[in-house]
Amino acid sequence: MLPDPAVRQDFVSGCPRLPMAMLEEIHPTVPGWPTARCGYLQLSEAYEDDAATARSLGWAVSRRLSHHLALLTEPGDVAWELRELIGQFPSR
Repeated sequence: MLPDPAVRQDFVSGCPRLPMAMLEEIHPTVPGWPTARCGYLQLSEAYEDDAATARSLGWAVSRRLSHHLALLTEPGDVAWELRELIGQFPSR
């Protein structure tokens, strides 16, 4: 997914080693979270359930089907999609 060797090396060198238990931990709900303006940008079909959950919570949801590392390989396109997504948020 990261064909550019320099991008791949930068990505790998920036990934800390974490214990598996950290990935299995259930994080507590953040106070005030439900009232915050939220959005979800779905980058691949693998995240369809997460996008559905976001929709059920009333979040703005956009799709740019690529892959989960598109932020590194297609940063301009992802930034554009995020800008469009944020534009869907209601004004306060």
